[in-house]
Amino acid sequence: MNKNLHIYIIIAVALAAGLLSFFVIQGVAGSQNLRFPNLTGDSNHYLILAEHLMEKRAFDTYPGKTSPEIFRTPGYPLFLVLLLGVLGSWKAVVLVQALLMAGVPLLTYFLGKRIFSENIAFAASMVTAFDPTRLFFSTLTLADGLFTLLLLLSIFLLFGALDSPGADRKKLFFSGLFLGYAVLVRPIGQFLPLLYLGYLFLKLPQRKLLLKAGIVFLIPLVIVIGSWMLRNKIIMGTWQLSTVRDYNLAYFSILFLKEKEGASPELLIEELVKKVGGQDSLALATPEAQPVNREFARSVISSHPFSYLKFH
Repeated sequence: MNKNLHIYIIIAVALAAGLLSFFVIQGVAGSQNLRFPNLTGDSNHYLILAEHLMEKRAFDTYPGKTSPEIFRTPGYPLFLVLLLGVLGSWKAVVLVQALLMAGVPLLTYFLGKRIFSENIAFAASMVTAFDPTRLFFSTLTLADGLFTLLLLLSIFLLFGALDSPGADRKKLFFSGLFLGYAVLVRPIGQFLPLLYLGYLFLKLPQRKLLLKAGIVFLIPLVIVIGSWMLRNKIIMGTWQLSTVRDYNLAYFSILFLKEKEGASPELLIEELVKKVGGQDSLALATPEAQPVNREFARSVISSHPFSYLKFH
């Protein structure tokens, strides 16, 4: 058997699945008179940010006025701008995005082969290729697919760097770079560098080599993430990478109270907006609202710890 046969099969299957997903989701959206490719609130927000980056040369949400964005990070909108600038239409953008995400099953295969075996890796790649959630997110203007691709690529380079006795500096550098950009795509990745450094600590017993490898890995990571945090400090007065964490804590606490007690989300949101002195729910995404969001979520979770855990 051709030693590269599995690779060819994975690429062909993943591309075919992405192509089929694009036409199916586009067709269903069209039959239901839904917007495509921005079917959800999140996907529409990403699309708006990308358009404003192109039109206003600014990372903000509202047309006709200055409104610096801090809820979203710029990684995915910049990716959309790059594709839109080349391709010219949103349908073409998500088609190419869906095809690029064929890299996710392929990287799953390469990583699986390193950790387990050829057969397990191939099976995992096939499951990933046909994963409906992955296909759906990859066919809309949503950041999940790009984040997964960048994260897997970063891990693949990290493993490859440590194959070299002296730790390949170029691979370590790009591993940190891709991880840094992944964090700007989805801020939830901001805690992952600690796991990477822990892995380097375990794999590199020589402290001098560990120090050098850690520095090479961290330099691009810190530059990418730190630049955005510095921007937020200068423009918004906060070192926060994004306000999405505390906002989501409050949002899911509201959903929990709706399910458990039948509470009205609208009334709960209105109460929070009043506490922060805002005019509408958009005020809850500002830096000033985060202590209020955090305290509200903490009070809900501490009052119903086990029920909240079950809810999630």
